[in-house]
Amino acid sequence: MRASTRMSAAAVWGVIVAVSGAAPWAQAQEVRTLTVRTGIGGPGDSGMITLRSVEKFGALLGLDEATREAVQVSHEGYTAAFQQVQKARREAMDAVRREVEETEDHSLWGSRLPSIEKAFRTSSRKLEDEFMADLRIMSGEAGQGPAWERVERMRRREQVLKGGGMSGEGVDLVELVGSIPMPPEAMSAAEPTLLDYEAEMDRQAQARLKMFEEQGEIKGLGQGLDPERMEAMLKDFRESGAKLRDVNMRFARKIESALPDEQRAAFASEFRKRCFPAVYKVSRAQRELDAAIGMTDLTGEQRELLASLRDSYQREARAVNEVWAAAIEDQEKSGASAGMSFAGAQIKLMNGEEPEALRQARQSRRDLDKRVRERLSSALTPAQRDRLPREPEDDGVAGQKAFFIEAM
Repeated sequence: MRASTRMSAAAVWGVIVAVSGAAPWAQAQEVRTLTVRTGIGGPGDSGMITLRSVEKFGALLGLDEATREAVQVSHEGYTAAFQQVQKARREAMDAVRREVEETEDHSLWGSRLPSIEKAFRTSSRKLEDEFMADLRIMSGEAGQGPAWERVERMRRREQVLKGGGMSGEGVDLVELVGSIPMPPEAMSAAEPTLLDYEAEMDRQAQARLKMFEEQGEIKGLGQGLDPERMEAMLKDFRESGAKLRDVNMRFARKIESALPDEQRAAFASEFRKRCFPAVYKVSRAQRELDAAIGMTDLTGEQRELLASLRDSYQREARAVNEVWAAAIEDQEKSGASAGMSFAGAQIKLMNGEEPEALRQARQSRRDLDKRVRERLSSALTPAQRDRLPREPEDDGVAGQKAFFIEAM
């Protein structure tokens, strides 16, 4: 059973109104861009413990089959209770939305949203504490030793790294290494460095969680938020995120050097993709090319043309993507933008216009994708074009939606 963590339209609008506050943004003398991206979660979202995470906990603890089944039953109860907490949150959001529509008083979002989120966090954390306590008891001796400490560290990484605002901040190197097929000797070579990474990242994760507890409730939401105070808070989150990113960068180099050549290349490639998910995600053009090449009714000429188109696209995309990723890094180094998580969304504030280099890099990628899709379309028959994947245009990270507010 899987619980949805997607925000409703009411919740999205509530975050935008609550965080932006009409008056101060309108009076600002320079351009400020506020981005609210949903479907991410983060430290403030009290994200549900997934079954996949529970399976990883079981592997760390060395649970036998019977205990794993008992833990799964406990998790099903936890999931059902969590869904009820989510339902209460949605219903509270909908009630505020209806009242706002009736009164046209958008400041209600600012006065009501904090208490709704506080109730959600309190209830969801209580459920998590209870489930983790049950898991520890069922784990027997393993729940009292070093393995349990690794479980707790893993959970804190899940809470903190999800939805990271800076490139490289949101990568879990333990999970990354585990996703790459490698022989036992390669895993053994990386294991000491991974243990050191867990300890170092956990220190930063605990500091981040403490900071969120201290700053998680933004006073005066929707009632004239002070931009300077908001920027100060985001500055703290940016500095905290930079520490998480630096830990990942430092240990990624150590892990890469410890791996055999074959696994080293795979690790470096996957790490780069996870540092810049918006840049290196599989594009619509790539998905359409893959689907077209897999068609069984292609002529020899079509197959040769599409293979050439795919090769040239991948070659050009590598160069364009490197420029785009570098532009993102330059923007982050400038300190002109910062992000934080609130109400299950990622909030990003940027002072000034978006850097021209970043805008051009993103546009270059769009132009490349457009050209490739047009050439692909012209190479196929109408019937073949109809069999290409149907999907909406998406300039963001898959599965997420972004809302932008700009003010002078």
